[in-house]
Amino acid sequence: MRITAEDLLRRYAAGERDFSGVDLSGIDLSGAVWDGENPIGAPDLSGINLNRANLMKTRLVGINFSGANFSRAYFYWADLRVANFSNATLREANFKCADLMGVNFGGADLRQANLSDLEPGGINFSGANLEDADLGHSNLANANFRGANLKNSRLISANLERSNLSGADLSGLDLYTCNFENAILRGTNLSGAELSGAIFKGADLTDANLTDAMNAHLKNVILCNTIMDDGTVVSNVRE
Repeated sequence: MRITAEDLLRRYAAGERDFSGVDLSGIDLSGAVWDGENPIGAPDLSGINLNRANLMKTRLVGINFSGANFSRAYFYWADLRVANFSNATLREANFKCADLMGVNFGGADLRQANLSDLEPGGINFSGANLEDADLGHSNLANANFRGANLKNSRLISANLERSNLSGADLSGLDLYTCNFENAILRGTNLSGAELSGAIFKGADLTDANLTDAMNAHLKNVILCNTIMDDGTVVSNVRE
């Protein structure tokens, strides 16, 4: 069902909170405030269609957007703390400079999304499709990338400290000056990756694959059944 931005805001102001399945593609809601700190409660916007919507500087704290469609939506400087985007379609969405502290992107389609220059960490990307996404220069500390697809993604100078990248495919990526300090990289594919200036102090590289990785400097790391850049396998070593 398609409604206008005015109808949505009017119905929200009247206390309605369940807009599941509503089509709002292309609307401008910049500056709107919907959040879980409202005493009436956060709206359920699961399944909503906000394709190409302008959500710049909106406050959308704690909202359930699971299964929603935000393809090409614009979230620049939006406050999205602890929002739930699980299994949402966010292809080519722009989250640059948005506040994503504690956001759940589990299973979401984030192909070609702009997630650069983010400050908060603690984001859940488990099982998400981040192919061709831009995460450069973002603070992704404590993020969960377990099982995420990062093919052709941009991670230059990203802070991945204490993040879980178990089983992630980072092969062939330019990881220049990335911070993997104390990260979990168990079974991570780093083959052919450019690792100039990358920090791995305290990282767990158990079962990781670094075949043909370039400029890897591994000090104070955990190596167990790890395939090194020259193809040799190192077992049970704290380098």
